[in-house]
Amino acid sequence: MTLYFERKALEKELYIERLEQNEIQEIALYGSGNI
Repeated sequence: MTLYFERKALEKELYIERLEQNEIQEIALYGSGNI
């Protein structure tokens, strides 16, 4: 059972990491055009 929760926590971390990377890429793509 512990393994299940550990895997879920890891999935959540990876998901959040991916979201943050997407945001950074969007800022890099669109944000630089505004300067």
